[in-house]
Amino acid sequence: MTSNQKRILNSLNRRISKFESTELAKEIYADEAFASSIFKKLESGNAKVASNILWSFRSLKRQELPIVHNLCHKILCLIEEFPEEEGILRDGTALLQEIQIPEDLQSKVFDMCFGFLQNSTSSIASKAFLMTVCYRIAESFPELLKELALQIQENIFLQGSTSPGIYTRGNAVLKKINQRLRK
Repeated sequence: MTSNQKRILNSLNRRISKFESTELAKEIYADEAFASSIFKKLESGNAKVASNILWSFRSLKRQELPIVHNLCHKILCLIEEFPEEEGILRDGTALLQEIQIPEDLQSKVFDMCFGFLQNSTSSIASKAFLMTVCYRIAESFPELLKELALQIQENIFLQGSTSPGIYTRGNAVLKKINQRLRK
């Protein structure tokens, strides 16, 4: 393990900077042994460590994300273990937008994301990511699209006037839903 990797590992118990997050992602992608140790930390670490690691995964390019085996499952486990940890929810759902969700997990992911979308305490960023994840899964299920549209409309009604993120993402997803339902 390099001195830089040791330094990065030691920093995971505090909130890391964007620069450190990007450095961690580069090291994960470049060194398989180091990546393996980070994946173990992700599964056995505390909420702060897990949040930092998920944030660093967001610095990976879409085509690089498959190096994290079972990423969808790992994200689900972390969100279930730390449901009140906003960083895990935000970064986990941001990653779920970017990856292929396995068919056997789609129902679970949709239910979890939809539940957080209904939760008034979820952050604006998380809600924007949640809308996209739910839409990607619901594309194949018109009955879910209608339910999702209603929930997004409620979010826009309740928070759209104070949150450009909810307003913009919500309307963009609603437009896609309406196009899909007209087919």
